[in-house]
Amino acid sequence: MRGVCFGPSAKLPPHLPFRSPEDWSKYETYIDLLVACGFTTLRIPFFWSAFEPHCDPVTPEYDEAYLQKFLSYLQLFAGKGFLIVIDLHQDLLSRAFGGNGMPDWVHSEGTRKFSILADTPMWGANYIFNRHLRKTFTDFWNNDLTNRSSDPPLEHFPVRDRFLDMVERVAEAASKCDRVLGIEIFNEPHPARHTYQAFEEKILPEFYTEAIRRIRRHSQSLFAFIAPQSDWNVNLRWNKVYDSFLPIAEQDDRVVFAFHYYDSLLTAMGGRLFHNGKRAEYHDAQRLGAKRSKEKRMVPFLTEFGTRQNWAKGVVRQHMDWQFESVEHAMVNATYWNVNLYNTQERNDGFMREDFSLIGPIGESSVMPLRNLDVAVRPYVLAASAEPVRQHFRIRAKDFELILRGKPLPVPTVIFVPTAERHSGQPVHYPGGFEVWYNGAICNAWTIEGNQLSIHLDETAELHTLNIRPKHVGE
Repeated sequence: MRGVCFGPSAKLPPHLPFRSPEDWSKYETYIDLLVACGFTTLRIPFFWSAFEPHCDPVTPEYDEAYLQKFLSYLQLFAGKGFLIVIDLHQDLLSRAFGGNGMPDWVHSEGTRKFSILADTPMWGANYIFNRHLRKTFTDFWNNDLTNRSSDPPLEHFPVRDRFLDMVERVAEAASKCDRVLGIEIFNEPHPARHTYQAFEEKILPEFYTEAIRRIRRHSQSLFAFIAPQSDWNVNLRWNKVYDSFLPIAEQDDRVVFAFHYYDSLLTAMGGRLFHNGKRAEYHDAQRLGAKRSKEKRMVPFLTEFGTRQNWAKGVVRQHMDWQFESVEHAMVNATYWNVNLYNTQERNDGFMREDFSLIGPIGESSVMPLRNLDVAVRPYVLAASAEPVRQHFRIRAKDFELILRGKPLPVPTVIFVPTAERHSGQPVHYPGGFEVWYNGAICNAWTIEGNQLSIHLDETAELHTLNIRPKHVGE
C-alpha cells in the first residue's frame, strides 16, 4: 500500500484538508494527479482542538459541524478511489507550546505558554527541555489534569479518558464511511517524564487497549493504527537499534504498528554531511520496523517518512530514493510526508516552516510546481498472488524487480507501472514502452490497464522473479 500524508496545512485553522469548500474545485486537478501517480491511500489529520475547544467536565461538547466538514472531504477523497487513514494528530501537544492537536484547556496548573526553537528544524527539542510541555503531557498520560484557569475549572480531571471519548465519536462516524481504512489513535506519543520502558509496558498498552475497545463498539473492520513511543521516529540512538515494549496483538488481527522515520541529525544539519553510509542505515531501519511489527503480530505501516525539499537538490533526490528503496526492500506499507497544497515561499508547509511537500508553492502559472515527484512515483506491487519477498526500483536504469515465493493463488499479481500519462503532471518512467521478464525469460502473457499490469504466475513454480525494464530502442 502506497500513499501520502495529505494536508499538513490543517495544523492551522480551520484544521481541515482545505481552507474552504471552494478550494476542492480549485485544486481538484492535484487530487487527480495523486490518483494518476499510483497513490492509493491518504493519511488525513483530524484535530481534537477543533472538535472539543471547550470542556464540559461532565459531558463532552463537540463541534459536530467540524466533524461533518471533515467527513465531507473524506467522501470527496473516497469518490476518487482513495483509502483513508484518519490521523488523530498532535505535535508538541498544543499551540500553548508551539504545536497543535490538543485543546487549549489541556494545560496543567502551574505551567505557562512556552516554546523554544520555533521555526527551526530543532523544534522537537521541546519534548526534552520544555518543562511546561513535559508537565502537561505527563498529566495527560496519568489521566489527571488540574487547570483552574479553565472555564469551568478542572480539578484532577480524567483528561486521557476524555481523549478516548473523542476517539470513540470519530470511530462511530468513520464506521459509516466505506473508504476509511482505519484510525491512527495518537501521533508520535512522547513519554514526557515517564521512562520509555514503563511508558510502553504499562501506559500505552492501557491507552491503546481502551481506544481499540471503543473503536470495536462501532466497527470490527476498521484498522487500529498504534504508534510506539516517539523515540522511534527521531533516529538519534547511537547504535540505531530500536525496540518496542508494546505487547503482542493477541485478540485482534486488525492492529497496525504505525511507526515513523526521520533522519533528525541530517535535518539539524540542513542536509549537510549526507554520505553513502546513510543508504544502509535507512534500509536497516525499515527492516527493523517490519521485524518488530511482525513479532507483535501487527501489520507494518510506515505512516510518516519524508525529505525536506529545501536541501541541496542532489541530496534531496538521493535521500528520497534511498528512503523509498528502504520501503521497497522491507515490504512495508507507507504514506509519504507530505502533499500540502498551501505550501508558500514565506512559510513553506506552515508549521515550523517545514518544507516537505511534493507540490508547491502553487502560484498563478499553469505549470504545476512539482518537486521531485518522479522519485516518489515508482513501480510497486499492488496485489500479490504469492508472498512478496522483495521489490526494488533502480531509478536511473528504470529497472523494477519483484520477487515472490510460494505456490501462487489462481489470481493475477498486479503491479503499478507508470508507463502511460494519465495526467499532465504525472511522471512517466517508460515513455517508450517496457518489457516484462519472468524467471529469466521474456514474458508476453500479461495485460495492462490504467498503468496497472496484471500477470498470472506459474502455478508449478515456488519462486517468482519479475523484472520490468525499458524496451530497447528500435524494438
